[in-house]
Amino acid sequence: MTRKHFKAIAEIISNERINWGDSPNPPNSALDHVVEALSEYFASENPNFDKDKFWDACKFGKEILA
Repeated sequence: MTRKHFKAIAEIISNERINWGDSPNPPNSALDHVVEALSEYFASENPNFDKDKFWDACKFGKEILA
């Protein structure tokens, strides 16, 4: 996978967090588990993958992975 793919996935997750932001029970815990599982997989596929940047991008938007 390339940086382009990682950015797209992070943007999707970030948008889901935003969409659920006003919900009384946002699924952040579930999203965190998904992000962790994806991070582990991406790191195993790409030795240059930066898990911290991906986590930040999933919470705050795609510009962090730019």
